Amino acid sequence: MKITQYVLVLLFIIGGKAISQENNLLYQKDGFKIYKSSAIFKGTEIYNAKKDLEKLKEIEDSDECPHDYSFNYSPLSLVGNYYSYEASEGGILGCGVPGSIVAIKTINLNTNKDVYLTDVFTKKSILKALKQDKWIKQIQSETNTDFSKLNSITALIKAINELNYAKFKRSGFTVLKYDSKKGEVLIRFVGQQYMGFNHHKHLQLGLRLKPKQEFKHLLKTKTRFVLGDFKNGLTK
Repeated sequence: MKITQYVLVLLFIIGGKAISQENNLLYQKDGFKIYKSSAIFKGTEIYNAKKDLEKLKEIEDSDECPHDYSFNYSPLSLVGNYYSYEASEGGILGCGVPGSIVAIKTINLNTNKDVYLTDVFTKKSILKALKQDKWIKQIQSETNTDFSKLNSITALIKAINELNYAKFKRSGFTVLKYDSKKGEVLIRFVGQQYMGFNHHKHLQLGLRLKPKQEFKHLLKTKTRFVLGDFKNGLTK
């Protein structure tokens, strides 16, 4: 009787772990698995919050100043093999002061390399959208700056960053919606804005862009999820 009870308890524990792991799975399709703290594409790990923390412990943790830190990842959008996700980290490192960092990144799952705005959207539409954005017009007015003559995406983003309102990267975007009637994609172009006291937050620009032909086809046929379908720090 005791042996039977022991076996039942053991099976319950094992089953409980299996259920817990299954609940941790957010998305699975075509060899791509997204969990609450990690993502794996066809056996290649894209990110892993637990491993990030373990690496940090090896460097920063000590008896005098134990770490109190965490890494977090959230899926944002997936169109074909173009995956956008949010990465954030924060807490106290060693004997330092509290701080936080946020970022948005888009990668090609096949290569695990960054995808830039110009890889999937037309240069003309990017320049137009950025120059007409209300927030960018406002900071130009406040700083007496003129971006109208800049015709390079890299140069324009660099000029925006140099004003020190926020820091943008060319891969820092995610898809919100595809408007098939207008042939435009509504995206969030996201920068990191300093809040003070070693903390940062997202600064979002809503842009309407023209997709290149290959990406347009994927938007129509292989949009797996878009911004807002999963919990994240942009659409709280």
